[in-house]
Amino acid sequence: MRHRKNVLEWQHLSTQIILFVVLILVGMGLYFAWVQFYSDDINLKKGQDKSELEISTMGIKISSPILGVVILTLSLGFFYLYLVYVYSITII
Repeated sequence: MRHRKNVLEWQHLSTQIILFVVLILVGMGLYFAWVQFYSDDINLKKGQDKSELEISTMGIKISSPILGVVILTLSLGFFYLYLVYVYSITII
């Protein structure tokens, strides 16, 4: 019985740690997306328009606002997958 209690306590603690790490990662993604949008806004106010997406055989080159959308989409997608597949609560 003591072993079962220890296992449940560890699962509870590890779930809280994983949730904390996921929230930090998603928060950082949202912050980086904001930085990209903000830097593009500053460039537009200065008269510099550097919005571009370039795909070549050497790789992909993405600039500020498009990169912000990509980071935002990845962050929210990661959080959605975490909620659906990792943090799903089912009643047995």
